[in-house]
Amino acid sequence: MTHLTDDEIRERLRRMVNAPLGWVADVGDGTTLLMHVHSAELAKLLIAAGAEVNARDDDGATPLIHASGEGHAEVVKALIAAGANVNARDFDSGANALMYACGEGHAETVRALIAAGADVNEQNKYGWTAWLYAACNNFTEIMTALEAAGANTSVGINAADEDGKTPLMYACENGHLEMVRAFIAAGAVVHAADENYRTPLMYACANGHIEVAKTLIAAGANVNSTLMYACINTFRQWPKNARK
Repeated sequence: MTHLTDDEIRERLRRMVNAPLGWVADVGDGTTLLMHVHSAELAKLLIAAGAEVNARDDDGATPLIHASGEGHAEVVKALIAAGANVNARDFDSGANALMYACGEGHAETVRALIAAGADVNEQNKYGWTAWLYAACNNFTEIMTALEAAGANTSVGINAADEDGKTPLMYACENGHLEMVRAFIAAGAVVHAADENYRTPLMYACANGHIEVAKTLIAAGANVNSTLMYACINTFRQWPKNARK
């Protein structure tokens, strides 16, 4: 989604407040101006003009979800002060503002949401928590903040997303060795398979993460279903003239 600049928002607001239909206008995909602001000053101006802080776009995302995903911490604080629902979830994955902020690594925004009472153990429709969003990307500062706020790190540890991928698979794919160890210690199933029958070990091998692969094998991962997958992916990465 393309976001408007602050100057574009100011001009739209100037025109709208003087228009017969009032200031409210849809700028695409059901989003309102309040979902596009980058500064607390503009957020407060729109709210004072009657902007609905809990409005939803076509995907069910609220202004707070938009601001949290973009990491606009001051806007987040202004929305919360105006009564934004910190635990509202979108229609797509059932993710809330805290999950969006955690997944994008916006630590200041995460702290603001926690301080406002965001549920750190809320799960999206696939069973993922905010901690898992942060852990899959190895955002350790955010993970620590969530844990300090009471996040249960074992909740949803084996939850699969729409592609059947578990948090452990993402960590293996990205080579986050310490997170792989943490997930396994928390009870992650090392032989789980996604919708394409790929296991955590396959993800590690296909991306060349040797230490991750060793850790998985030591934890009991099945190597017999992985060797061919690793060889095929290695072959595909070779230059064509080297395959002869």
